[in-house]
Amino acid sequence: RQEMEITAFSDIVGDYGAHSAISLEALKTYKRSAKGPGGSPGLWLCGHFTAKSFALMLRLLREDAAAQRPPRRLIYWASKSVVQPLGAEDEWAAFDAQRRRCAALRSWGVLGGVSGHPGGDEGGEAGEAQGPGQYRP
Repeated sequence: RQEMEITAFSDIVGDYGAHSAISLEALKTYKRSAKGPGGSPGLWLCGHFTAKSFALMLRLLREDAAAQRPPRRLIYWASKSVVQPLGAEDEWAAFDAQRRRCAALRSWGVLGGVSGHPGGDEGGEAGEAQGPGQYRP
């Protein structure tokens, strides 16, 4: 038997591009309890997508525990990586040149706050990105 369930929980989803309270708590739970193998970077649980799907997985496992059911066998598969591919063009110089010409892009290019970027301070104050050292591993 094969099943697929599609869900949309507004309390998990929240606003696009930002953590919901539940996804931010899922990120904090992960950081408290999980370690990547052999010094490798851990999951990047961002406020856009990955922390929200991770929060749903935690909810399902908690439901199983509360109902005293055997836990489901779940695989968390995220194609997003903290290791970003870099091309021949310096991405920071290109971004910086574009944001100087576009106020909307300048306000978008922040780290911290609710973005969930590993270089930022989740839940802290968001600030304008200052350079590639803030997000490159």
